[in-house]
Amino acid sequence: MLRDAGFLLSEKGVMMYKRIKSVWLILCLIFLMEIGASAQSDVTLGKIVVTPVRYPREMKKIAGSVSIITREDINNSNAQTVPDILRTQTGLVVRDYYGNGTKVTVDLRGFGETAGSNTLILIDGRRINEIDLSGVDWTQIPLERIERIEIVRGANSVLYGDNATGGVINIITKSGEGRQRINFKCIGGSYDMNRNEISLNGSSENLSYFINAINYHNHGYRRNSDYRDSNFYAKFIYRLSNRIALNLSSGYHDSDYGLPGSLKENQLANYSRRDSLNMEDNAGEEDYYILSEPKITFGGDNELNLPVSFRKRYMNTYWGTGGWGVNRSQIDTLSFCPKVVLNTNIFKKPDTLILGLDFYKIDSTMRDYSASGTKTGDSDVDKKSTGGYLHNEFSISDKFIFNAGYRYEKASYNFDYLDFTGTYTNIHDAVSFNEEAFKAGLVYNHKDNSNVFINIAESFRLPVTEEFMRYNFLVWPFGRYINKSLVPQKSLSYEMGMNQKINSRLDTTLTIFLMKIKNEIFFNPDTFNNENYDKTEHRGLETGWSWNIHDNLRLFGNYTFTEAFFDGGAYAGNQIPAVPRHKVILGLDWQPYQHWQINSIINYVGERYFISDQAHNYPQMSDYITVDVKLSYKSDNIKFFFGINNIFNDMYSEYGVISTTSAQRAYYPSPGRNFICGFSFTR
Repeated sequence: MLRDAGFLLSEKGVMMYKRIKSVWLILCLIFLMEIGASAQSDVTLGKIVVTPVRYPREMKKIAGSVSIITREDINNSNAQTVPDILRTQTGLVVRDYYGNGTKVTVDLRGFGETAGSNTLILIDGRRINEIDLSGVDWTQIPLERIERIEIVRGANSVLYGDNATGGVINIITKSGEGRQRINFKCIGGSYDMNRNEISLNGSSENLSYFINAINYHNHGYRRNSDYRDSNFYAKFIYRLSNRIALNLSSGYHDSDYGLPGSLKENQLANYSRRDSLNMEDNAGEEDYYILSEPKITFGGDNELNLPVSFRKRYMNTYWGTGGWGVNRSQIDTLSFCPKVVLNTNIFKKPDTLILGLDFYKIDSTMRDYSASGTKTGDSDVDKKSTGGYLHNEFSISDKFIFNAGYRYEKASYNFDYLDFTGTYTNIHDAVSFNEEAFKAGLVYNHKDNSNVFINIAESFRLPVTEEFMRYNFLVWPFGRYINKSLVPQKSLSYEMGMNQKINSRLDTTLTIFLMKIKNEIFFNPDTFNNENYDKTEHRGLETGWSWNIHDNLRLFGNYTFTEAFFDGGAYAGNQIPAVPRHKVILGLDWQPYQHWQINSIINYVGERYFISDQAHNYPQMSDYITVDVKLSYKSDNIKFFFGINNIFNDMYSEYGVISTTSAQRAYYPSPGRNFICGFSFTR
């Protein structure tokens, strides 16, 4: 039996291996639960979050599952990229193709291959999902710039429109505060990894500033998985008066990286799992943006926000293996998202009304060249979308809070494809959609920092540009055209949960969800085209806990059960590929001595079917467990740290697919045991 680790084991050996991992995991759970019976935890519901209603609110007023990754959480981890830290969160499954953070999908609530189009990613409220299948460029968001990350699970199209079916992840960057400080940081590690960065931040009476520059290089776990980038970022907040403030930020990102591709099962028998058969494939990206956001306070605590942003992204991909040629693309995104927040009283009870408009204009161009440099095709795709929304939060009493919202959105696409090879006909076409969504929820705060909630919400997801393309490979001359039968997917989501403070130090959370989806968009490996499923259903349970046993010892963990399956059609009853039913995180933060700290994370991901195996013709990918440990020393101005990732050197793959050309299982091996160390100095 072939394991995705890239080596051969007997069936008996594999079964024993799985049993040992399962027993070890169960023992860890029992141990931590026994300790937790007398433990305590921090209060969390008093924290302020922005993402759930696009306006600062206390978490206890939110009818939904929300969590925050703090700056301290990031510092305590071994994470080098945002996906690294997201792996530890309840309900999130991360699939890194190459192990270097360049091509990653983050899955909320079981969407598998299309997770990148069903999870909305924001930076300071600015949308960074692309209109094509290139996905989110996670490497443009260095961890050192992040103040916190807010995760809102579940359908959120009312406030955010497209892509927010599974949830929203909002990455909030640092602002300067206090006296001027300069921070130097240097990190090294396995695979010749080297990272150097410098930051300058501070604030005066009217001005806050944060400036950061980073240079990074990593040869990568596999051959041709090397990665290099340079980043620059600046953020200024200037207060013109007590009622007017201007937030201005800008960033520049430049990267080059290899594309090692997959290793099929017959290749794993002859090559190391660190090898690549795509040594000539590589890509480069250049990305910059500017965001201007005036904020005006009026009539007491009412607020008007007028954010405008522009982003330009270049991509250059060279498919040298097989002589496919070069793709050069450019995506320009202009957005204007005004919003007004009105705080009033109705029947002498607090009421908050949020009215907003989201306008996006996106121009996408691609130029294709053969290996010899001859231009083979041009494509120009434009998308415009305008969405208006309202959200109201009304305090029925001191304990009950009701909220409801509605959104109407219109989106249009224009397609122009020119083929210079004579293989395909040229395309000039257009598609448009009008979508609606609603949301309603109720929160009951039955005691301080404890609540229960219930909500129901509609959501939608529009096709990305490549999903519209339909090919005919059966009859010569080959044809391609815009598939106007492809429609947006719609979902109806039900969710209920609780945030419970057991005692002064013990917190627990529990959420149960059910999502019924019509016309979920997927790639059909039988027809090589994107289509709509009849119906799918996503349901599950998410629970987490945190105990501060002593002032210097915290244990935490979470468990996610997700069942995503087809509810009709040819695959009725089958699980959606790439979605594990079980995911478990166990963690420890321990300060044995002053200035010293030990942090550890155990990550378990269960079995899941290969991408493109909707018919379940192949065994599932193996489950895996990784353990990360970090030791750090921190004084007033200096910090040293040393960490080991995947300490037991588990051989696994986060991502696997059934090859459409060879009908074999293809693996993207994840990194084995690796090390990281570094120091930072602040003055």
